[in-house]
Amino acid sequence: MNLQSALAPSRPPTTAELFNLALAHHQAGDLSTAETLYQQILSADPVNFDATHLLGVAALQGGRLAHAEALITAALAISPDDAAAH
Repeated sequence: MNLQSALAPSRPPTTAELFNLALAHHQAGDLSTAETLYQQILSADPVNFDATHLLGVAALQGGRLAHAEALITAALAISPDDAAAH
């Protein structure tokens, strides 16, 4: 390894990598970290159905019902035929 490659910053994670990490945190019950990662995904891809839907699910699990409803409604606007969001 040369000095340049040792000092070069690593590449930013892809949306898919962020989603997989968010989902793992969500499934482990770490809603705060999952929500932060879903929001990062949505910053890069505002119409990402999965991140919008699961952010809504996390809000529901956290007891924030109005926020959950808004997010799941937004997910349905992105993909109106998705059974999971219904």
